Amino acid sequence: LGEQWKTRLTLITVVDPGHAEGTVQAEARQYLEMHELDAEYIVAGGNGPDQILRAVQAHACDVLLMGSYTYSPLMESVRGTAVNWLLRDASVPVLACR
Repeated sequence: LGEQWKTRLTLITVVDPGHAEGTVQAEARQYLEMHELDAEYIVAGGNGPDQILRAVQAHACDVLLMGSYTYSPLMESVRGTAVNWLLRDASVPVLACR
């Protein structure tokens, strides 16, 4: 979408405690650079949905495009998913990709 629409991109990665910090963002950066797309890169720690909502507001994002992954069904039923939280609480349209 960014390539077709020539739009500004902000990429936020929220790192769970105990997980490696740069791998996913490094792969995304490589992909975007391969397509000659500039982006602002943010790494945050803490509650994923809260950090994403803060970044959407702080950077005046028009749409939220996010990847998703799943926990075990038990964890999802107890805690919910980031996608569910963001679909409910985001002030901009959300497009979730798997």
